[in-house]
Amino acid sequence: MIAHIKGTLTTITINSVVVDVHGVGYQIFVSNPYESKQNTEVFFHTYHHIREDINVLYGFKTLEDKDMYIRLLSVKGVGPKVAMTILATTSSSMVIHAIDTEDVAFLKKIPGIGPKAAGQIILDLKGKLATNLETPANQNQNEAIEVLLALGYTKKEIDFALKGVGTVEVEVEVIVKAALKNIMR
Repeated sequence: MIAHIKGTLTTITINSVVVDVHGVGYQIFVSNPYESKQNTEVFFHTYHHIREDINVLYGFKTLEDKDMYIRLLSVKGVGPKVAMTILATTSSSMVIHAIDTEDVAFLKKIPGIGPKAAGQIILDLKGKLATNLETPANQNQNEAIEVLLALGYTKKEIDFALKGVGTVEVEVEVIVKAALKNIMR
């Protein structure tokens, strides 16, 4: 099992990156490959998915995302690609919140997730995910992200817009306004 990889990012494709580690190139499927820059040093927590007909590495920036991915794989009907789509579309903390509040509508907005799959995710994971890790500042940032998603912005645009925006003890409205200013630049 390959737990993590650190090396130089050499290639970026539509859904994966290649990381060179001492002359060996590892193809790693990631949720947002364009977050990283080519020819820079990168670090990914990895999940090594092995089946009879496939041997693939999936990469994550944080252990929280890797843990969420593994939890999503335990849900009946959710495979590696759907789990990766969920993490590409939204954050782990927002998925946890949607599961805990049984927000089927939020989960159905994710590509590839219909009402049946959303219900199965909630059924299989409700009460099994840690939710006490959020601070009020993170809750405000998550609410701001939800507002921006509702306005039609993509996760990638939102992540870019929130860079440099201070979110510690800041109201949701202030975070949204600052993010919108960054988007309009």
